[in-house]
Amino acid sequence: MKIKTYCILLLFCIGLLAGCNKTVPEVSEPTGTAAPIEETNAPEVTKVPEVTKAPEATKVPEVTKASEVTEAPKATATPEPTKRPVPPMGELTGCSAEELTKMMTIGWNLGNTLESTGDQVTFDSEPKKAVTAWGNEEPTKELFEAVKAAGFDTVRIPITWYQHMKYDSEEGHYVINEKWLEYVKNTVDYAYELDLFVMINVHHEDWVNAPKFTEESYATAEQMMTEIWTTAADMFEDYDQHLIFESMNEPRQTGLGSTVEWGTGDDNSRKYINNLNQVMVNAVRGQGSAANKERLIMLPGYAASNNTDTLNAIVIPENGGNIAISVHAYYPYFFAADTSDKANHEFPGKSGYGEDYEAAINSMFPKLKAVSERKGVPVIMGECGASDFNNTDSRVRWATFFLTKAKEAGIVCAFWDNQAIYNGTGEAYGLLCRSDYTWFENSAPVVEAIMKVYGREIELPVHVTAVQKAFDWSDIPVTKDWVEIYRSEQGEELAAWGNTWLENWQPYIAPEYDIILIYQSDSEPYMVLQGGWHKVYSEEGEKHPYMRRFTFHDVTETMTAEGVKLEDMTGYFASASQSTMKLYGVYAVPAALRADAGDIAANEPEKGEAAVIPTEENVRVIGRTYMQKDTLWMALSGSGAEFSVTGTKASVIMKADSSARGDESNHTRVAVYLDGIRVADKMLSKAETTIPVFESEEEETHTVRVIKLSESAMSTCGISEIIVNGQVSPTEPKEKLIEFVGDSITCGYGVDDEDRDHHFATGTEDVTKAYAYKTAENLGADYSMVSFSGYGIVSGFTGNGEKSGEQLVPMYYEKLGFSYGTYLGDGSPQAVDWEFSKRQPDLIVINLGTNDNSYVQGKADRKEEYINGYVEFLKTVRKCNPNATILCTLGIMGTDLCPAVEETVARYQNETGDKNVYSMRFAAQLPSDGYAADWHPTEATHEKAATKLTAEIKKIMGN
Repeated sequence: MKIKTYCILLLFCIGLLAGCNKTVPEVSEPTGTAAPIEETNAPEVTKVPEVTKAPEATKVPEVTKASEVTEAPKATATPEPTKRPVPPMGELTGCSAEELTKMMTIGWNLGNTLESTGDQVTFDSEPKKAVTAWGNEEPTKELFEAVKAAGFDTVRIPITWYQHMKYDSEEGHYVINEKWLEYVKNTVDYAYELDLFVMINVHHEDWVNAPKFTEESYATAEQMMTEIWTTAADMFEDYDQHLIFESMNEPRQTGLGSTVEWGTGDDNSRKYINNLNQVMVNAVRGQGSAANKERLIMLPGYAASNNTDTLNAIVIPENGGNIAISVHAYYPYFFAADTSDKANHEFPGKSGYGEDYEAAINSMFPKLKAVSERKGVPVIMGECGASDFNNTDSRVRWATFFLTKAKEAGIVCAFWDNQAIYNGTGEAYGLLCRSDYTWFENSAPVVEAIMKVYGREIELPVHVTAVQKAFDWSDIPVTKDWVEIYRSEQGEELAAWGNTWLENWQPYIAPEYDIILIYQSDSEPYMVLQGGWHKVYSEEGEKHPYMRRFTFHDVTETMTAEGVKLEDMTGYFASASQSTMKLYGVYAVPAALRADAGDIAANEPEKGEAAVIPTEENVRVIGRTYMQKDTLWMALSGSGAEFSVTGTKASVIMKADSSARGDESNHTRVAVYLDGIRVADKMLSKAETTIPVFESEEEETHTVRVIKLSESAMSTCGISEIIVNGQVSPTEPKEKLIEFVGDSITCGYGVDDEDRDHHFATGTEDVTKAYAYKTAENLGADYSMVSFSGYGIVSGFTGNGEKSGEQLVPMYYEKLGFSYGTYLGDGSPQAVDWEFSKRQPDLIVINLGTNDNSYVQGKADRKEEYINGYVEFLKTVRKCNPNATILCTLGIMGTDLCPAVEETVARYQNETGDKNVYSMRFAAQLPSDGYAADWHPTEATHEKAATKLTAEIKKIMGN
């Protein structure tokens, strides 16, 4: 939180702690008068077009643990509270339900994650297995930071509990797995510690969504509800009003047909749900902590329907405290989710039944507001959204219209996000790409439109889909030992969740074989054993991009978890998951030949292969490198090696220094290129990692380049061996060599994280996207780099104006580099003198001063100190490189010291008579080009800088 913002919030703190005191100065926002809304005759649609009366259900018992539920008296209308600043974590207390919802504006759902279920998930499963069961990544703090940066102030974390619980018959109650509780808490903390409002619930529970509501199902549900919410209330007993509990998600009867399941409920089912809501309220309020007594609790009606009759039937528990009604609305359904011939995915528009979309929305929100006023509690729309049907412009118009009406009605909405993008189904609600925290191309404009409704003008980083190499059977290492079960030369197209029947599989589902699935998809596939529908998931780790290995252990784990026998299975299928899939082949491979699919698992060369040491006789080194114990060590950004391979197979074995045993944010990031195309991008988290480069049946010639993408201070790495089935030779050097001397800008600091509020991580550094590397590419030149984040000429970066005299480039310019990591404990780059005689650069570009400026701060004496220090550094550079042209640059992250750089060059020339030194100003980065981590330049800014620098070099040195 910014200090200025925090100080402003302190002015409100006393009143908020005292119960949102109305004497606190209010911050108002402009409002407009809503146009009169007319009721229309458009049908109210939840998730099916028509609703029929449900069959008579078994009578629901009265709640035995709760007092009789009575209807709360109708509330008197009060003036709408104005929007208030929200106090930080731990300080939000004493507010009513209405006041809390006024503080919230717009929400986001962590969908298909903690609520993921599957037959492979059992009580003893590691939490990661459950969370990733539907193909999504584990949640991180950075994920929630990206959500907050986009403008969302509320997140909903759906949670499934039943697969992580077991009944203790001796104690007579259910036990929740401790690891699962810790995982839930950690996930909540990621968001809560960012001062976001956080909703948690019970979701996809088979004890809530029973086939039919009966006395027996109610008894189970009552116990489960009590124990889950008592545990949750204990776990979060001290969390303030930022944390919100939601009793259930879409509670419904699942065994009476879809019209009943997704209908509006009958008297019996509504009473059943009201009773369970009361049980939940009793568990939370009865826990005893002051926070839980005032916590906002969300209560749904049948199926969380937005139908007026359903909502009117919700009973607000007597003395329930802060309560809100929970509804869902993928609405209008035939625009937002339907895929039938009655669907119309254009907005504005009408469905095939004649329902006018704008009229339907105009009708729904006033009805929800009326229910809120009758019940005396706010309404929160915990889920909403419109599936991506490749109709971005219509979704933008829908979101603007939908949320404008929601805002007029005072209803908070939370958008569903399952990370599924356009796939032809009604389940493509992906907004945020969780692998790199950017926003999907079809959804970024929708999120920007959402925020505009709430007065937030934002421009989101858009996800760039990696272009995957076209599938080629020659890349698949099929041998005579592989048994073909299925093969399609061109690939069989399977829709999301689609599958294909396989024949002659029975002999190969055995301990002696693995099954290799050959496919192309954005999501991990699975296999299915029929005899029931038993999904088998692969537990392998790193894999070939087109291959997935299923072991017999994967099969037996599924069989054991589901209590079935393999001999009872009658069919075998290959299945897509949440994305479309092209299926190319299914093979049975002897387990005795097992290695990670597509990866070289062992470092010992196979028959016919040779282990080549990366000496300068075998490879062309790039930048400053150092050979130690037959390993070519790379410290500085951009250092590496390039070589030519003629053969059928190649891989490189990388070593990591001591940092690989520490914080993952310090691990080395390295890239491998094949004929100029990046084929590997690795974080070196182990002492040794093997990276496959290529494999073919026929002898081929390729150029391989290994580049260290991250900087030296945090970690170094080395190439220990090149494993080849063929010959290795160094590539030819370029005519010119440019040395770049700089700081974090030259390193490519944060260029892969376009969120200015994020901080340093080696995983978001990519020197190849920075101006220096791009300039060398533009000029067809070799390069070498000496750059360190935070370093300067006389002072490194300082946050308090005091000189930072340890982080100085001149201290290490004559060394191999600098790093806190050591070569597996044997040495460090600052202990190695660089041999300038190896190859003299033709040009040296120095870009230093950005960090010095945090110390200089416009003070004349410090500016003089900077100039004097820079002149001395130029003398050192000239001593080491007698014939090089030197170009001094500055300005990308600020031009304050540019005049000082120009003065430095003039003084140096006057003192030494050396006229082969020049200066140049970069243009300062523009807000329109965005900002990377810690306000560093984005790749767009680097591209502009490289263009300018390229032109200047050509002017100075000629083409």
